[in-house]
Amino acid sequence: VRVSVRGTLRKTVINIRSRGEEIDFSGIISSPIDMSGDVDEMAEDTIRNLILRENSQDISYRHFRDRNIVSILVTKSENKSIIDIAYAMVLAIVTGVMLRCLCPAGVAGWISDNLYASVYTMFLNGIKMVMAPLVFFSLATTMCEFTNLKDLGRTGIKVFGWYSITTVLAILATFGIFNLLVSKPISMDNSFLSSAGAAESQANISIRDTIVNLVPDNFLAPFLNSDMLQIIVLAVIVGIAIGTMGEHAGRMKSVVEMLDSFVGKITALIIKLLPVAVFASFSSFVITMDLTSVKTVSLWVAVILSSIVVMFCIYSMLLMIVGRMGPGRFFKNYIGAILSAISTCSSTATIPVSMKCCENLHISPRVYKLSIPLGATINMDGAAITITVMTMAMCHTLNVSVN
Repeated sequence: VRVSVRGTLRKTVINIRSRGEEIDFSGIISSPIDMSGDVDEMAEDTIRNLILRENSQDISYRHFRDRNIVSILVTKSENKSIIDIAYAMVLAIVTGVMLRCLCPAGVAGWISDNLYASVYTMFLNGIKMVMAPLVFFSLATTMCEFTNLKDLGRTGIKVFGWYSITTVLAILATFGIFNLLVSKPISMDNSFLSSAGAAESQANISIRDTIVNLVPDNFLAPFLNSDMLQIIVLAVIVGIAIGTMGEHAGRMKSVVEMLDSFVGKITALIIKLLPVAVFASFSSFVITMDLTSVKTVSLWVAVILSSIVVMFCIYSMLLMIVGRMGPGRFFKNYIGAILSAISTCSSTATIPVSMKCCENLHISPRVYKLSIPLGATINMDGAAITITVMTMAMCHTLNVSVN
């Protein structure tokens, strides 16, 4: 018998190998305990079978080349998903560089457009498929717990207020860093300027219409259109209504909680494929990246990255002052959501991962089940940074003074 221990960043496994014929390992685990033998032997068999049955999900058996191999999972890293995403990013960059350098441009482009793009699109479609019911049932379940509408209003005002503050801080930080780093006009492509002008002429933003459209005209429209704000409003209304149903409230709440758990299981299955989607996304990006434009946008990227670093510092200060939490602990538990956001470039696709991270941080579900879906829709500090940089760059190009 040979025993070995193998440890990686993801898990620690004990492997037990011995020569011999193949055995019915599943039969051993499920076989009834013989109570007619010697007391000592019966006790050993009982303890062994109980241990095997209790940990059957962590024990695997295979027979290979006249060897019986039993693998026992001892520990699993809490950051397994983060490590998988990091591995996928590195492997995607290496694969993308190899395809770009070793394969003809047509072949690499075909792989990117037909293989990687298809995988990434299917993953995003799966996330979009469950996102509306996930947010609706999750938020409705939380709303049922608010017996006092004043508590709900107080929480909503705080969430919206902090989102407004961080957005303003992101704009101000970007404005300052842009003026600090950029000393001469940045050249921008004329086609970009013309498309921006066309977009501006077509834009017709009305605060009144935005507020009016918060209430859907029928129950199914928000789900069919994936309108997150309308889904949030609908979930709040349904949750509050359930809480006022008296003796029927318990049964209705149980149904909503059951559906929330069901949708959560489906979401968990899809999220397991996140490393595959990350690999496809990053590899496709490396293959299709236009190296000639890197120099042109390098200054833009420097401003954006500097602004993001400043915002992370601001978040850390808010965590310490307001949240009474060390930034190290927060970012250690939230790195999965950060990597998911970077790799998918989608706030909506990151909602399930963000909720799981908040659960690990023991944040109240009343807070994160309301704030995360709402934040994915209205709190986009990254978008505020990018828009500010693009606006300032256009002003520099057109010699428009900004003070």
